[in-house]
Formats: sequence, structure tokens, C-alpha cells
Amino acid sequence: MVLSRGLRTLGAVVAVIVAVAAGIGWLYLMHDDGLFGFGPRLHEALPLERLAHHDAQPLLRLVIAWVPAGFCCGLALGAVTRLRTLTRGLVTGIGGFAVIVFSAAASDAVTESQKVSQHLSIQPHHLSTWAAAGFLALGAVIAPSWRWRRPSRPEWGAAATLPGAGAHAEA
Repeated sequence: MVLSRGLRTLGAVVAVIVAVAAGIGWLYLMHDDGLFGFGPRLHEALPLERLAHHDAQPLLRLVIAWVPAGFCCGLALGAVTRLRTLTRGLVTGIGGFAVIVFSAAASDAVTESQKVSQHLSIQPHHLSTWAAAGFLALGAVIAPSWRWRRPSRPEWGAAATLPGAGAHAEA
């Protein structure tokens, strides 16, 4: 399958945005169910929970949410782009960082009824932002590489490709 450069780029952007949404979603699900609620906590991991003082999340919970999201992003990037493994990790990490910064700034703005622009510069100072982007990148790097390949045509003249070829029933 041959995709134009523009479609590959669009596919990469969509993959990163979906991966961030999935990571945030998994983090909220585990938070709501109380799963993996032990270990050191990173503050501002769930910005919308700041007012309820539930924004700090355990490191293990972040790993379990973000690494699989990055893994899926790495698979998607491998399918739609020609990026190598480390480059997929960089694209996922840097792109994920940008999306996380914007979404966290938007969440902070909502909780304080302010403009998003007032919260953009604060986000890179949160360890949880860096941890989420790092775990996303890690997941993308450990994802295997594979490409869509066009199936080859069978060679009808070769006996090995015919059903039952080479299997002789001896009585």
C-alpha cells in the first residue's frame, strides 16, 4: 500500500492524538476503580482532578496506562509511515508531549475558568507530563516493526504451491 507523504503525516498525527487520549482514558479508568493505587505519586497527572485533590497518581498506574498506549501508537506509526523504531519513539514522545501539554493546559484552564494560553508555560514543569511522554515513547520503541505487504501471486507451475502437492498416498 503506497500512501502519499501528506496521508502518512496525517496518519502519524492521528495516531499520536489517539494514543494520548487512550493513555488519559486508561489512567482515569484505573483511578476510578482504584487499581494499582500504590507507589510514589506524581502530581498533576490528572489535571481535572486537581480541585478534588486526586490529581496525583502512582507511578505504576502511569506506566500501565501510557506504555500500552505508546505501543499501539508505535504499531500504527509502523503501519502508516516509513519511520524506523527510534524515530517512531521520538515522534511519539515529542508529539505526545505536545498533545499532553495542550490537553493539561486546557484542563487547568477549565478548572480555573481562565484562558488556555495562561497555562501552557506551566505544564513542562510537571514531572507527570514528562513521565507520560516518556512512557509513550518507550511503548512506541518496544512495538515491533511490520509493514503492509501486497500478497504475492502463486506460481501455478510450481508443484509446491498446489494444494496437496508432494503428498503421495502410498498403499
